[in-house]
Amino acid sequence: MKNNFQLNICCTFLALSFLGCPKTTAQISFKPYQEYVTGSRAVSLVLDDLNQDGLDDIALATGWASGGINNYKLFIYYQNPNGNLDNPLIFPYPESWYDGARSIDIGDLNHDMKKDIAIVHNDSISVFYQVSRDDFKRVGYYSGTTTDGLKISDLNHDGFDDVAVTHVGALYMNVFYQDSLAQLNKVSYPSPEGSSVQLDFFDLNHDSLNDLVYLARYGVSNGLFFYLQNAHGELNLPFSYNTGLQLINGMASGFLNQDDRKDIALVAGGNYPAELAILMKDTANFQFLPPDVLTA
Repeated sequence: MKNNFQLNICCTFLALSFLGCPKTTAQISFKPYQEYVTGSRAVSLVLDDLNQDGLDDIALATGWASGGINNYKLFIYYQNPNGNLDNPLIFPYPESWYDGARSIDIGDLNHDMKKDIAIVHNDSISVFYQVSRDDFKRVGYYSGTTTDGLKISDLNHDGFDDVAVTHVGALYMNVFYQDSLAQLNKVSYPSPEGSSVQLDFFDLNHDSLNDLVYLARYGVSNGLFFYLQNAHGELNLPFSYNTGLQLINGMASGFLNQDDRKDIALVAGGNYPAELAILMKDTANFQFLPPDVLTA
C-alpha cells in the first residue's frame, strides 16, 4: 500500500514501528523510534514496495539546508527482512528554487513491471526509472511554471500509470499520459488557483474509473475540488465540493466505515481550535454525508 507524506524535518527522519494490539483495546503502541540521518532537510516521502519483496520501502526527497551535505537528493531506503532499513541509495536531482521536491510518488511509468519514482522540482518533473534494484535513471519532463503537487494513477483506464502535476497559483494542471510505447504525453486541464496542492485518486461516482480529488491548501481557491474521469479517458472540468469547513490543510482517503467506498479525512482550522473531519461516502454519485467533526 502506497502512502505519501510531506515533511519539514531538518536533516533526519524518524521511523516508528507499529505493535499490533487486540481490536478490543483503544491503545496504539509503537516501539522506540529509529533515527536516520539524511544530511539535509527532508521535504517529501512515500512508502511502497519498490523491489516487490513484500516489504514496504521508503523513497525520500531532500530540499535545501544551510551546510547540508545532501541537498536536492533522492534517498531510497529498502526494508530488510529484520524490519530495519538498509543504507540508502542516493541520487541527485536538479536544484529547486521552490522548497525542493515537495511532492513524490511511485508507479510503473514505462510498463516494464518495475516501480519508478516521480518528483516535482522547479518547472518540471523528474522520473527515476528503475533499471535494477540498485540503479535508477533520471529523465526530466518540462511541465510549466512552478510545479507543486504530483500523483500517479491510471487516469484514462488503459492499464498504464499516468502522472498528474499541479502548479503554484496557476490556472492549469497537467496530466502526463503514458502510452503503449512507454512515452509520457502532456495534456493540460483547467485548474483552481491554489498552492500546496494535495492530490488523490479513487472512484468518486462508482463507474469503475479513477477520478481525481484536488485539495488546494493555500491560495485563492483553498478547498476541495473533484475531477471526474469520463468514458473517453479524459477528465471533466473540476467542480468545488462544499465541505462546510474553513482552512482545509490536509487530506487522506481510506475505507473508514467498512463498506466498499472510499471516504475522506480532512484536517482544518487554524492553530486552535483545529478540526479532524470525516466525510463518509454516500450512495449518490460523488456525494458525501455531512462531515463528522472532531475538535482538537
